[in-house]
Amino acid sequence: PTPTPTPTQVPLPTPVKNSLIRVFIDTENGEEVVSKFQKVNATIVIDDGKSAPSVTLPRTAITLEGRGNSTFDEIPKQFPKYPLKFEFVDKQARSVCGMLPANHWNMLANLYDKTLLRNAVALNLGANLSGLQWTPKAQMIEVYLNGRYHGVFLLTEDVEAGPNRLNIDMTGDTPGFLVEWDMRAKTEADATYNALLDKTGKSPFDYYFVLPKLSSGITFTYKSPKGDKMTQVQRDYVKKTVSDISDLLVAPSNEAYLNRVNLNSFVDYFIVNDFFQNNDAVSFSSIYLFQDKGGKLNMGPIWDFDLYLGNNGGNSANKCLEWGSPWFSQLVTKSSAFKTALKSRWKVVKPIVQSSVLNYLDTLNTKIQDAQTRNFNLWKVINFTFSITKNRAPSGSYAGEVTFLKNWLTQRLAYADGYY
Repeated sequence: PTPTPTPTQVPLPTPVKNSLIRVFIDTENGEEVVSKFQKVNATIVIDDGKSAPSVTLPRTAITLEGRGNSTFDEIPKQFPKYPLKFEFVDKQARSVCGMLPANHWNMLANLYDKTLLRNAVALNLGANLSGLQWTPKAQMIEVYLNGRYHGVFLLTEDVEAGPNRLNIDMTGDTPGFLVEWDMRAKTEADATYNALLDKTGKSPFDYYFVLPKLSSGITFTYKSPKGDKMTQVQRDYVKKTVSDISDLLVAPSNEAYLNRVNLNSFVDYFIVNDFFQNNDAVSFSSIYLFQDKGGKLNMGPIWDFDLYLGNNGGNSANKCLEWGSPWFSQLVTKSSAFKTALKSRWKVVKPIVQSSVLNYLDTLNTKIQDAQTRNFNLWKVINFTFSITKNRAPSGSYAGEVTFLKNWLTQRLAYADGYY
């Protein structure tokens, strides 16, 4: 067979009709990306996708790898459209697709979302809510991998603390921090690092901590700073801070938790995830919380919505999310301050949902019409039933999927009025 071209031999395809921003990635010797734990050397070029394209990022060396949990691990073999992440080899921050300079970037495949729009819509709402200090920015793109068209992806900023991301002070023995509530973390850390103890001197507990009082033990990972880059004093401080505040949140009737948390962030975080019926945010994964040095604990940033907004057989537009979270289940039933703030805040948020969700959905749908055709000509999933979405019946066409989503959101908005 003809050998796959090396990156420098792959020519850029000619522009196509109504292209999105085009991202060209060529791996060393055409190597495939099939792992979340093995980086592949590659180069990246980005142009604006116009009829006379302008290169906005010249060919630059990167490392590329898989990312995600169920969105990577449970993808059917016949649809290898994996979510990816990349970083620049020289570790230099660069602006990508008009977003602020940084080194780490995600490309969400949205394979299970047949509108390709759920993550973009959800992140746009988060960006327009003042209670959420920072929400990752995103841009719809079309990806070409090793010279071949690879589909529509959502390029996003990585969830991390840093100068152009979540800007917090992470210095000293009592640093600001970003952690993730992730029930997979213990298993992954144990499996990944136990075999390396003799070589690195690290322990799995350098990467996560467990709060045993919560349910059967809730696991948190140190996201920023990374656990293995922190001192033991810093790790102990982060764990104690989260543990102490957690004790207040599970018994909120005396409202003592208000001295330790930013109530506005908890309310906006609740509204976004409850409105979109994000089951992962109940008590499973991609639940982020942060605290700036000397400040209060905040919820956020929000993340990971492709399996929700009606894209799950159990996602009814006309019921509340079953908050089994040991924090929010208590706040919505026992905290007068939270309930009052939630009711008041919804009156402000409702018109923002109309503009940032429903109107934005229409805008994006128009923008990607030609791109979605190319995507689904390659990835023939429109009539495929995914078990991970609890076998939600396909709508039969891209237009049908968008109509289903818009109807679900409209019904949800009407229901929320009576619920909040």
